[in-house]
Amino acid sequence: MERRFTAAASVVRRHWAEVVGWAALVVFTVLSIGGPLVGAGTFLRTEGFTSFAPWSATAEDTTPILLLTGDTIDSVAPQTILLSEQAGAGDFAEWNQYVAGGTELGGLPNSGAYSPLSLPWWVLPPELAAGYVKLLEIVVITVGMSLFLRRLGIVRVAWPVASLTFAASGFMVAWTNWPQTRVAALIPLLFWALDRASVRTRLIDAVPVALAVAAILLGGFPAIAGYGLYAGAAYVLVRSIVVRRRVLAVVGSGAVSAIGVVLGVALAGWQIVPFAVNASSVIDFDVRAQTPEMHLAWSALASALVPDLNGGPDPVGVWVPGHPVEVFSYLGAVVLVLVAVAILIPTRARSRHGATVFFTVAFFVAIVMTYVGDGFLAPFIELPVFSSNHIGRMRAMVGFFAAVLAAFGIHAALDPAPLRSVLRASRAHARVAWATVVRCILAGAIAVCAVTLVLTSLGQVPADRYLLMRREVMFVAVGAGIAIVLIASSWMFRLFPRSIVTAVIPVLIVVPALGVTSVWWQSSRDSTFYATTATHEFLAEHLGQDRYATVEQAMLPGSNTAYRLRSVGGHAFHTAEWRDLLRAVDPDSFATPTYSTLRAATLDESAGSPILDRLGVRFLVADPGTVVGTVESTPDSATTIAASDGVPVFSATGRGPLRGISVDLHSPAAGSGGVTIKADVVGGDGSVLATTSTWVRAFADVRSIAIAGDDIPTEAPWSVRLTLSGIDAPVELAASADGALAIGITRPEDDDLRIVHTGDATVYERASALERVRWASEEQVIEDPDAQVDALAAGSVPAEAVILDSADDAREPDAGSTAEIDAHQIEEDTFRYDVEAEGAGWLVIEDSFSRPGWTASIDGVSTTIASADHAAGAVFVSSGTHSVEVRYRTPGLVTGSWATMSAAIVLLVIAAAGVIRTVRARRGRLSD
Repeated sequence: MERRFTAAASVVRRHWAEVVGWAALVVFTVLSIGGPLVGAGTFLRTEGFTSFAPWSATAEDTTPILLLTGDTIDSVAPQTILLSEQAGAGDFAEWNQYVAGGTELGGLPNSGAYSPLSLPWWVLPPELAAGYVKLLEIVVITVGMSLFLRRLGIVRVAWPVASLTFAASGFMVAWTNWPQTRVAALIPLLFWALDRASVRTRLIDAVPVALAVAAILLGGFPAIAGYGLYAGAAYVLVRSIVVRRRVLAVVGSGAVSAIGVVLGVALAGWQIVPFAVNASSVIDFDVRAQTPEMHLAWSALASALVPDLNGGPDPVGVWVPGHPVEVFSYLGAVVLVLVAVAILIPTRARSRHGATVFFTVAFFVAIVMTYVGDGFLAPFIELPVFSSNHIGRMRAMVGFFAAVLAAFGIHAALDPAPLRSVLRASRAHARVAWATVVRCILAGAIAVCAVTLVLTSLGQVPADRYLLMRREVMFVAVGAGIAIVLIASSWMFRLFPRSIVTAVIPVLIVVPALGVTSVWWQSSRDSTFYATTATHEFLAEHLGQDRYATVEQAMLPGSNTAYRLRSVGGHAFHTAEWRDLLRAVDPDSFATPTYSTLRAATLDESAGSPILDRLGVRFLVADPGTVVGTVESTPDSATTIAASDGVPVFSATGRGPLRGISVDLHSPAAGSGGVTIKADVVGGDGSVLATTSTWVRAFADVRSIAIAGDDIPTEAPWSVRLTLSGIDAPVELAASADGALAIGITRPEDDDLRIVHTGDATVYERASALERVRWASEEQVIEDPDAQVDALAAGSVPAEAVILDSADDAREPDAGSTAEIDAHQIEEDTFRYDVEAEGAGWLVIEDSFSRPGWTASIDGVSTTIASADHAAGAVFVSSGTHSVEVRYRTPGLVTGSWATMSAAIVLLVIAAAGVIRTVRARRGRLSD
């Protein structure tokens, strides 16, 4: 034991600088992810739910946050949870029936669930998975970067520095918990595989290329995959020309790499082919079209040096245009120093065969494309991937290029060509002199741009954040200054061992990187992980086969997939037909092309839409203070009345039904633990006719309170008893001249709405809603799509009728026929409807059927699904008892699966042949 300890200590002494580098990477990984790795919280930012109803009324020990990562909890994670849970139950779920009328699921890579880095989602509890996905990302980055840098002959001490740099870069930090970072984390492995293929030119080297490409494509984010492959193709060309030189050898390198890429695409074919089919039939690429002017602002690059200089998540705040996730560009000032060192200082051993030049050019080109755009971006914008994806995602490549150059910089600092030798060679050879001038210009450009960016951006910081940002700038400057002094002194004067430089640099990088992740990677309490509220329980009990509509961000549209509650909108790709219907309900219902919800400002109009009736929208869910109806009066402030903690105040007597009241605060209501608002509608006999209670963090001015009082008799007298609990000081409320609490009253309208749940959210029941799955005994043929939408929006189509797109689908149902329909869900993508029909008619299913993949059968015999009600589907059923089965199967999945199996066989054959060849070669050497 003592001998082993002594040997280990000897290794540490010899390689202590390398140990420091690996220790910095480990410290970064453990401290950045933190408690979620051991079950103390979740790495997914589910704390964001507490900013929205209904969770906000139950979050009594939290503060609201600026949620910048909403997609991760309302789309990415819910889809992945549904997929993995169904897989555990033995069901490959190809359809998500819960958002936007239904959308494709298991047959597409959109959620990133099939990335190898998503493995934790399939084997761990969902609240643990996100943290371990990030851990796996960092591990894969480290493995890929180490293998790649090893091939380039870079010293080992640089490997952890490059891995840390890429893992902590702006794109990898800001896009955490999206599929994007899972794709980007595989880029180092891709370059390692391509380097093998371009240098060795053996067919077996196509295998790792194929595996890397397939893993990237399964990650579900085409933009990063495309950027990586474009850059990889350029690298193969440059690397093979420099190393192989001869034309045929260069062609051979390209051929092996191309074979690997093609096989990789085919290996991922079971997802890529369905994605291509879906993209051509569902995704609207027109709204994603890019122009050269659509680039990030040059000022956004300031965050590459000072992370918070352009704002960020809480507690930093946002003060510049653009979404922080889309613009955050952190690299680190010390990393940029290393980039400049890689460019400026030549090494003794020139063994990288053009790699420094390639990555230097790639780094600057990526920056110019991303932050300057315009004419520089114009030639690229015509290319696939570039034409439909914002160039800001190129930050992933900027981070990778910077990480590789940082490793080159470490290598140059450890093994620099002596300054005197560089100067002597520059005087003796014009080409060396010009190269030295270019090196100095590029390194100087980095320094000038860095200083200019920081000073310019610092001048735009709000006054209340200026001192904080100035201190951060000084902190960054000190770190960069230390790195510059150490490297320059070591190179020019050899004042101390160069190992000290390589030991200090990782510390200078990891300290600010931890500061960045402490802001961006905040964990959440386990109790916030898709917590079930009273509203969720109400909908689960009463929604049945129908669906609900969200108002603004109540229920955080899209998150309902995790709760398995159907909504009419949400966060998903909508078919054009479904978008038509939702826009007819509310022209402003789409915040983005993939995010739909009703707007509170126009809810009076949209809530009663006949289209919502047709789509089976039985409930509306809104904020607790959203009240729809006729405003009869507002609070009359003749005087004020003081409400003390827990002491009720009473209004004057009113009569009849009501949907809500409003109160006017002359002083804010606040408490250290928030405030509970309780409003009781007390009848003349002292009975409580309606009651509601909600928790808020604080409130002021006029506050609306929804009341489930639609059923109060017209002449029934009542008064409102208002109790504020948890307030730190008495609150002054508007009062009438007689000293009673002044209230505004909102009365029900003749709109078929009724409040059925209050407190954490306001739930309206829509009495006019039809069943989502219903029987139609009449048909109307309207072939013009716009006319279909107009007819549905006007409510001119009878409830017992269905609109057909084509006269060819008309079947003449029996007028007045009826049917009993018993719905059964066989799997997430397969449904059976037992129909007892008295006469022939249409089984109408108001889901999003305007896409390929749907099939139907009646009593086991295949039948057609007619396009119905513009976006839905209908099956004609004859009189009698029948079993109708409707199934969704991903178009292209079978074809893609054959491509996958074929590619797998080819790769196995290539690998086996390569192994046999290697074994025979070794035996031959041994026999010699």
